[in-house]
Order: sequence, then C-alpha cells, then structure tokens
Amino acid sequence: MSKHSKPFSVLEAGVAEAVREGRGCAQTIIDGVEGVMFVSLKDAGKLGHGLRDSAPLIAAAAVRGGVKARGDLGYVARGFMCGLLRASEYKGARAHDLIGVGVSSFLLNALEAGGDASEVSRGLIEGVIEWCAELTEDCSAAASAAARSAVAAGFVIDSRTGRGVHDALKDGVAAVEIVFGEPARAKT
Repeated sequence: MSKHSKPFSVLEAGVAEAVREGRGCAQTIIDGVEGVMFVSLKDAGKLGHGLRDSAPLIAAAAVRGGVKARGDLGYVARGFMCGLLRASEYKGARAHDLIGVGVSSFLLNALEAGGDASEVSRGLIEGVIEWCAELTEDCSAAASAAARSAVAAGFVIDSRTGRGVHDALKDGVAAVEIVFGEPARAKT
C-alpha cells in the first residue's frame, strides 16, 4: 500500500456512500458526490502533492466509488467535476488546465469501467457549467475546454468513441454553446 492510497480509498468510499444514499435521485447523487469531493479535497495538502497532479488518481477513485455503488456515472461525473473545481479555487487558465486533466482522467476511467461515453461527457460538462455559474468564469470557454478534452479522451479509446463524444456535445450542453475550433483563451 503506497502512502497516498489511503486518502483515495476514503474518497472512493465517500463517493460510493453518496451514490447509495442518493437512491437513484439525480440531484441528490450529484450534490452528494460534489460535497464529498469538496470536503475531501479542500485541503489538497492531505493528498501529498498538488491537486492538478493528483487529479487522475482522484478521478479513478471517484469512478471506482460510483461503480462500486452501481451508480449512474453521468451523475457522478457532474458531482466530481463541480466538486474538484470548487475545491481548487482555481480561475482562468489554471482552472482550464485542471478541467482538461479532470475531464480526460474521469472519462478514460469511466470508459474502462464500462460507462457510457456520451452520458459521462455530458455529466462532466454540466459539472463545469455548474461551477461557472457560481463564479464569473466564461461558461462557454470553460465548457468548450472540457468538451475538447472529452473528445480527445474519446479518440484515445478509438475513433468511433471520439466521434460519439463530439456528436453528443456539438449542439451544446445546458444551453451553453460548445466551440470545438480554436481553443478559447482563458482570462488570467
């Protein structure tokens, strides 16, 4: 057992508990997972290294917790992304970097666990949008950065998955336009 595995095991168990307590109610699951993420990650020093560097391991733990509780990974994705960003307190380019790492890590882990690429991608983008709504971040720019990361992660699996993720997001998510062209520059 590595010295860093215990915090991630606790996070995994917390996500599983939030999903079970949600009893299939989407908003209850999303809020529960977000709360677990926020509280667990607020003090990133507990994880032994920076939040950005830990994001792939955090995503894997969140997916394992969701799978363990047989939860909808789209709901878990939304709570994961919003909680990760809220805990980070990042803004601008730094937030967009964390979004990219978080989205791709969560999606790849979810696909490996048998999750639906379109549902998980939409959940991740919805989490980013929910986070943006709380701040003065440009929702379209942040959601577009997340969508580009999701599509890239889909193409890591295969071209069919990448195109499927793109098609699921191309018309926007939650009334927010997704731009796949030139990456939007975040305000610093």
